[in-house]
Formats: sequence, structure tokens, C-alpha cells
Amino acid sequence: MKGLREQETQELRREFEGGENSFLGKSLAGTWDSPAFRQLCALLQTACVASENDSHVAKWMAAGFYDLDTNLDRYLPPLLGLEADFVDEVKEHFMFLACWFFSGVCPFESPQLLQAELEEILKKSPNSD
Repeated sequence: MKGLREQETQELRREFEGGENSFLGKSLAGTWDSPAFRQLCALLQTACVASENDSHVAKWMAAGFYDLDTNLDRYLPPLLGLEADFVDEVKEHFMFLACWFFSGVCPFESPQLLQAELEEILKKSPNSD
């Protein structure tokens, strides 16, 4: 994808595959990791910005955004012990990112407002920093 550096592309692919030390991999293993969550959201936002003017996106990337938007419960198993309201906020954040990725339009007035929403979510995370 134009605008996405090779390292970011590799990191995002590793995330979507649930690779070692990825947020999704750690979550599946029963560990909530706020810094890894922040990093995943930053990668997703970078991909959204990079894809805004692209008429074509990689299938693996589209599948990853779709999977996060529609199957997040799979990545946040009950053993994480997360509050339902917190999970709903995380789901909504991923939904906004997927909407941006697929439409090419940030669902907020500016990306900074989306970032502010993320910061509010992180304040409520189990091991907030």
C-alpha cells in the first residue's frame, strides 16, 4: 500500500496473524497489554491515513480490518476479565477504524479526536499506564 512503510506493513500483518508479542496474540493467550493495544491502534490509524486516496487495498489488510470489526470477541476471551462496557468501547474504536479504512473518510472531525477517544479508553484499561 502506498504511504505505508515496509516495517509498518510487516507489523500490521504480524498483528492480524496474532503473531508473537502482538496485541491480538497476547489477548488470545489471556493477557491484556495496553502498550500493545496502543501500538495496534496506531498501526491501524496509519493504514487508514495511507489508504485514504487508494482505490485498491490489499486483501489481507481488508480481511484484518473486517475481522477486528466483526470478530473482536474472539480476541478478547472472558479469561481477560474485562468489563463489558470497556470491551464495548474497544469494539467501537475498532469499528471507527474499520469505517475509516473502508470509506477513506475519518469518522471524526479530525484524527486527533479519534486519538483522544483512544486515550480515554486506555485510561480505563486493566493495566493503564
